[in-house]
Amino acid sequence: MGSLNKFCQLQTPWDLWRLANQIASSMSNEDLLSRGKDFEQKLQEALVASTFALVFQEHISPVQIRMAKVHEKLRDFELISQDNTSFQFEITTAYPPDYKIREEYKNGRRPSFPMQALSGTPMDPEWIAPVICKKTEKARRIDGFNGHLLVYVNIQGGGPSGPGLEKLKDLISDSESIWRSIWLIRGIPDLISTGTVLLCKSYGLGCEEQEWLHIKEING
Repeated sequence: MGSLNKFCQLQTPWDLWRLANQIASSMSNEDLLSRGKDFEQKLQEALVASTFALVFQEHISPVQIRMAKVHEKLRDFELISQDNTSFQFEITTAYPPDYKIREEYKNGRRPSFPMQALSGTPMDPEWIAPVICKKTEKARRIDGFNGHLLVYVNIQGGGPSGPGLEKLKDLISDSESIWRSIWLIRGIPDLISTGTVLLCKSYGLGCEEQEWLHIKEING
């Protein structure tokens, strides 16, 4: 876990992205599984958070990022802007029904990048809504909760758009009041196909809702 402690240091999104990818690419499938679920989760969160931060800083505001330490009251990660504004995020992942990510790593395999994710075929909003609602119920039980939510859409297919995003908003209408903002991200770790969208509530971030944002400058 020593190398993962570096995730908790305040750093640039590019530095965290490179560190997380270096660790992920240097490990065999068996080594990854042997480290346990906590290790996998922290590594996956760093990959998701750093990729999101790259989009955030390009389209919204330059930021630094750090992951939460174990048992820290901080959400899963924190973005800090140049004027020292803190944005605290929870992360959750939407999978297809009955999908088991650990099964994809067994017998020397790794999950293949779904080429359908590049096709633009919309994914089913009803696969995404339950994970948002589940995370919202957890947040409701925290006094003074003031966090943002980032949903990693790990589903084959393009991100929902137009009517799909409107339907998703309808399905999670009871969740909007709990979060300062709710975001979706897909295409990790391939930066070329990465897309991020603000589903609802921006709190002055200067970002349009339901508009997919992409990384245009891959120069880190």
